[in-house]
Amino acid sequence: MPANLTPEFYKAREIFHRASTPEEKIAALQEMLRTIPKHKGTDKMQANIKKQLSKLKLESQKQISQGKQKPFWIIEKQGAARIVLVGPPNSGKSQFLKSVSNANTEVANYPYTTQKPIPGMALHKHVQIQIIDLPPYTLSSPGWMNDVIRTSDLILLFFDVSSDNILTQIEQLNETLISNNLKLAPPLKANNRDQELIEEENLFEDANTREAYIVANKCDKTKFNEIYELFIEFLSMVELNNLPIIKISSKENVHIDTLFDEIFDGLQIIRAFTKAPGKEPKYTEPVALRKGDTLFDLAMIIHKDFANNLKYARVWGSNTYEGQKVSKDYIICDKDIVEFHI
Repeated sequence: MPANLTPEFYKAREIFHRASTPEEKIAALQEMLRTIPKHKGTDKMQANIKKQLSKLKLESQKQISQGKQKPFWIIEKQGAARIVLVGPPNSGKSQFLKSVSNANTEVANYPYTTQKPIPGMALHKHVQIQIIDLPPYTLSSPGWMNDVIRTSDLILLFFDVSSDNILTQIEQLNETLISNNLKLAPPLKANNRDQELIEEENLFEDANTREAYIVANKCDKTKFNEIYELFIEFLSMVELNNLPIIKISSKENVHIDTLFDEIFDGLQIIRAFTKAPGKEPKYTEPVALRKGDTLFDLAMIIHKDFANNLKYARVWGSNTYEGQKVSKDYIICDKDIVEFHI
């Protein structure tokens, strides 16, 4: 029997796979259980979710009773999305984080400057994006680094394309990904994002798959253009050439806006501007959403009670006439101005 899973279920499942704390995972599983259709076709899925939920609750209770401190690598999620920087030594990740965010990070010419996850917040189109820089990713990297990577919405895979040992870097990083069962996939655009049927055996399967861009860093260097074609060839040898490649210089601030535009596109981020009746919208404080989100989703971000008391809204946007009255299932478009009525 077809599962006929709902968009709400898929959204909760995605949140589960990117959750960074047991509490976030428990909340996502509870939402999955609430939104999954209740019939024979989903009986095994429901049992699987309940099993995962019981396991997480038991682990959480043990931590509370034992008074364990939160591990240093668990970082609270902030902003519209979380991006994790992954790469070999001296690939320029720390310089990038320092250039685009408020992070207090050390930048040096010697390898392994970064020893722990360092978070920062980057602002693009008035939307905050959380960026986490990790230590160099190698076969000897500690296991917690994979835990952080699995909490990401998107990975930026950094390489210094001006380096003479670029082939070794690619080979070693690819070997590390394989050994940790981490798979990278190109970001799927909204029009091509098909929701596949989820069966019991692969309900939690894509926890090891993350969408990624390859960042070809240090394009300001003379050697960059000499090595770039070889770089592309080497990527194809390890089957990473399916990932989009963006050339930047984190030190000289070259193509950084282009990279963030691609990030917005890959993450399908859109912005909604809210307003009170008779007031002007706050253009510098948009609410970040994902393509396909509805008016109800927007209201839920503001407050759960607000969403439950929502009657309708008026919208000024590209798909409406000015001030058009819309219902809860209206799909938000980028730069919509929304006036709520409760």
